[in-house]
Amino acid sequence: MIIAFLAFGCSPLPPSSQTASKSSPTAKPVTMSGGCGSTPIFKGGTPAWMLQLEGPSVYTDVTPYALASPPMAAAVIFGYPLRAGHPQNPDNKILWLVSLPPRAGSLDIAAHLVGADTPLVSQSAAFLASGDIPSIIDMPQPGCWQFDLSWSGHHTAIELQYQ
Repeated sequence: MIIAFLAFGCSPLPPSSQTASKSSPTAKPVTMSGGCGSTPIFKGGTPAWMLQLEGPSVYTDVTPYALASPPMAAAVIFGYPLRAGHPQNPDNKILWLVSLPPRAGSLDIAAHLVGADTPLVSQSAAFLASGDIPSIIDMPQPGCWQFDLSWSGHHTAIELQYQ
């Protein structure tokens, strides 16, 4: 079974989409369909720590995101909805953001289907100078996947649905 995990530059949306107003940390996020396990998918109402990082305020009103538990990391899902296999147009673009420094070195990710005993994929992704971690993450089959995230001694988990 081949699992693809490639670093990929997740760029903000085209200029015509950047006219959306910035999220307010006090605005209530809209819960979207497509969450799984304990992880809902949101649009808008971006947490303050995400807005403090470079760039996210440009697209968080229009791009779905999910928060890890505990909420020390977020997955901004450019390829929403995520799809099993190796989809294109859109592909499974995820921009990872982490709230706790240092934002250097790598983000280590172990992914497995929720309820499975062992990880099926284990990868590391390098932080950009901005502290963001862009990626394309393809899972081999549909289902609710748990991503165990660790960096610089911090640990959290997030569950994401792949169709």
